[in-house]
Amino acid sequence: EMDDEDGANVVDQVVSNLCPLTQKELVEPVQNKKCKHRYEKKMVLKYIADKNKARRPAKCPAAGCGNILEEKDLISV
Repeated sequence: EMDDEDGANVVDQVVSNLCPLTQKELVEPVQNKKCKHRYEKKMVLKYIADKNKARRPAKCPAAGCGNILEEKDLISV
């Protein structure tokens, strides 16, 4: 049984201004509602479309994230 009385703090993840697909600064960022990672809008939409065309899941390209990307889960930030 775990409780919050041990003084442990949860640290929010650092939000990067780099797109995990292009490794370039975000110009028109969108955020995944599920995992909160951010991507360059044009590139992530192309990535999702290419994966869908190949009938493969579009996994979040952020290191260590296994969420599946869906266009409906992207919001402008």
